Amino acid sequence: MLLQIIKFQALLFLFAPPATSQTDSLQKAKLLDPVVVTGNITPTGVSKCVVFTRNINLERLATLGVQNVGDVLKYLPNIRLQQDAVLGAGVSMQGIGGENVKILIDGVAVIGRQNGGIDLSQILLLNVDHIEVIEGPMSVLFGSNALGGTINIITKKNPAKAIDFQLHNYLETVGNANFGAALGLKNGATSLMLSGGRNFFRGWSNTEIRQSETDDSRFQDWKPKVQYFADAHLQTQIGGVKIGYAVNYFDEFILNRGRPIEPYFEKAFDDQYKTRRLSNSLTTTYAVDS
Repeated sequence: MLLQIIKFQALLFLFAPPATSQTDSLQKAKLLDPVVVTGNITPTGVSKCVVFTRNINLERLATLGVQNVGDVLKYLPNIRLQQDAVLGAGVSMQGIGGENVKILIDGVAVIGRQNGGIDLSQILLLNVDHIEVIEGPMSVLFGSNALGGTINIITKKNPAKAIDFQLHNYLETVGNANFGAALGLKNGATSLMLSGGRNFFRGWSNTEIRQSETDDSRFQDWKPKVQYFADAHLQTQIGGVKIGYAVNYFDEFILNRGRPIEPYFEKAFDDQYKTRRLSNSLTTTYAVDS
């Protein structure tokens, strides 16, 4: 009986139709090498870049609740952030900071340095595609103030579809309330990216320490802050020439409420810090065949 079962299984194996080979669709997918522009000025694969360049994909950090460039860079090695209640987030790379770190947006230097540095909390991520970071001197390509390193923020230029709308909200119990929206339009070789919003921080104080001091409840260790921002980027291609125009607007207001003045504690001096930045850039790109 056992011999007959073995013979029957052998016949089924011999006369069974050949199995069709099926390949998992995931195996067909090919991960493309990221392209960077900071290390070579022109788009170049990471493996072929002359200098080591970190390509930071913001999608990987979305779950961490990052809101600005400073929040992103604090997760990188060899980079240190200095937090100031008024001047914001400064950066140092390999121990060199201040005006020796170059901050770029699409290859254009960010204006408005205070005390030698750029407040990275003023550079928001709503319209940012990825960030490229180079540690070490890059003065040959980007000028004398790129001794410590270079940070190039690459913005979104081509929406994924004809109409792409995104809404971003961020709330935090310490007093943060951020709202923003982005709209992308695409028609053939022409694309338009728009974004804007408002960030609000009500301020914060360590109340446990304040209880042992004179009543100065109006004073806050971290100052109230409100930010308004808007960006627009238009890009089109005429023949072999690619033309892009970008405009960025940023407005920030910080209120520093002073402590009541002795001996009567009836008066106090307040400080107001205002930042208003409007930048424009026009770029043209033409590839020459070798």
